[in-house]
Amino acid sequence: MTNPDAVRPGFICPLCGRENHCAVGAGEDPSGCWCMTAKFPPGLLELVPAPARRRSCICRQCLEAYRRFGPAFLGITRESEETEGGGYGRE
Repeated sequence: MTNPDAVRPGFICPLCGRENHCAVGAGEDPSGCWCMTAKFPPGLLELVPAPARRRSCICRQCLEAYRRFGPAFLGITRESEETEGGGYGRE
């Protein structure tokens, strides 16, 4: 997992804590960011802690994991990080 102290809050996914590679947060043209055309299910957005809402982008892996597993993906993320050293998070 990315060291949160080494990355500004807008650059980490509020669900998994890994870098989200946000074009907006990096000061780049937002129209080139993958998230501008992605559809985020309301249930996924509801999982973002209130202080991080509209301040930090969800990463692509969390979006894909939610689509595949639903809200249970958060448990899958934590378990796979502990047992396999990977899991759903940022690239």
